[in-house]
Amino acid sequence: TKSFETSSIKNKLNNIIKLYNEIKKYYPHFNRDRLSKEKLFSIIYPDEKYNDSRMRALFSHTLALAENYLSLNETFSNNLAMRLNLIDAAKKKDDVSFYISAIKRGNDSLKLHEHRDGEYYNSLFRIIQEENNTISQFSNARKIQQEADALTVYYITNALRTFATGFNRQSSLAAELNTELAKKVEELAEMPPFKNVPAVQIHYALYRISRYHDENYFNSFMEMAGKQNVLKPSELYEAFHLLVNYCVLKILKGEKKYVKTKLELYKFILERKLWESEGNLNYVIFNNIVSSALENNQPDFAESFINSYSCQLN
Repeated sequence: TKSFETSSIKNKLNNIIKLYNEIKKYYPHFNRDRLSKEKLFSIIYPDEKYNDSRMRALFSHTLALAENYLSLNETFSNNLAMRLNLIDAAKKKDDVSFYISAIKRGNDSLKLHEHRDGEYYNSLFRIIQEENNTISQFSNARKIQQEADALTVYYITNALRTFATGFNRQSSLAAELNTELAKKVEELAEMPPFKNVPAVQIHYALYRISRYHDENYFNSFMEMAGKQNVLKPSELYEAFHLLVNYCVLKILKGEKKYVKTKLELYKFILERKLWESEGNLNYVIFNNIVSSALENNQPDFAESFINSYSCQLN
């Protein structure tokens, strides 16, 4: 204990705490004049001459701790992720009963998972895979097809999502997409049993909207969005950005009915509080909502929105 008390590790931690306590005084604006490295150094090391390399090392250690905290906080907030990590840890132990118990608890967490999204099917694949590992390879109880299906759904949903984003932004990003591969993913999404999986259906609709500007799929997505339990709020918010872009393209082609549709999309975002997944309301979205309200001759809504949401801007 005594050696630890005098060790460089404890001194380093004490200095990180001093740095943190000093920096947090200036949250959230962090005035640079008052937060110079020289001033911070003089507070942490009052009897020493300024040393830039030492200060940079202290910043580096502080950043590493902050990154570890954010990573652990994210893990602890996701019960399913914790269970999957436990399965990985249990597999390394020479204790079969502990390993099987960890798999069972992972299954229990999976049943409680709120959204049947890509993460759900990836977790389902991993748990079935672990279950199959505990069963003799000659046993009929091995769920090989279920394992393959869960992995395939995970692949299809994420591939559709990626291609939907790519086709939606293709003109602005000047991106070249592998259309042959996209077509193969389409074919997979249209095959049974995958075409009946809600996660595939909702991502397939987004894909069709982005690539083919398919109005039928725009309408079907809106129906699914109102009652879906697939997309997390952050993913649904991302999807609605894509739908707004679709409306803009339609408006540019002279289809004026989408002026109203665009405002309805923004109102959905507000009603479901989807923007909260980003912490603050983005100023571009804020401006677009105001201009969209005025385009629809709804100045009262624009004024009410400004008064209610100005405080949500960064």
